[in-house]
Amino acid sequence: MIALLLGLAGFLGVHCVRIVAPEWRQTLRARLGVNGWKALYSVLAAGFFVLLVRGFVQARSEASLLWVPAPALRQVAWLLLALAMILLVATYVPRNAIRARLRHPMLVATALWSTAHLMMSGKSHAVLLFAAFLTWSVAALVSAMRRTPEPVVPARFPMSLLTIAAGIGVYLAMVLWLHRWLIGVAPLPA
Repeated sequence: MIALLLGLAGFLGVHCVRIVAPEWRQTLRARLGVNGWKALYSVLAAGFFVLLVRGFVQARSEASLLWVPAPALRQVAWLLLALAMILLVATYVPRNAIRARLRHPMLVATALWSTAHLMMSGKSHAVLLFAAFLTWSVAALVSAMRRTPEPVVPARFPMSLLTIAAGIGVYLAMVLWLHRWLIGVAPLPA
């Protein structure tokens, strides 16, 4: 569980710099340049993410059951995950109405993703991971909403439809194949 805690603290810590130390971030960005800052940020985030994943896998064997998830919540969790995938895709598709309206679809997607996973797993290692991500995403969203919004690029209707279709495609790929391949857990019973 130590590797999971260190990876989680480091990964979310890197992602909290803008929330807790915006002046330091700006100073470092000015000193390193935008590309230098992005490189440092990316290397640290990737390194801590690898540690987080390894720690999560290791913690599975020693995890204790904190609660038994209610079967009735599975359908709600599936819906939240589908919405999360659409919002995740909306982060990267230019000129879509979802991104224009929400401003920070990835943070909302992370909150939905972590909430859905908390509904489906009551094991200690999963609760730790998903509760931490939920807490971070809400804090980051509150912080982001307080900042001056970036100018909104007018949305185009076809891009919004493309976003929804691609999000559903990613969701189906994750449920049917990718989750088992990437995470080692099949979301659907065999």
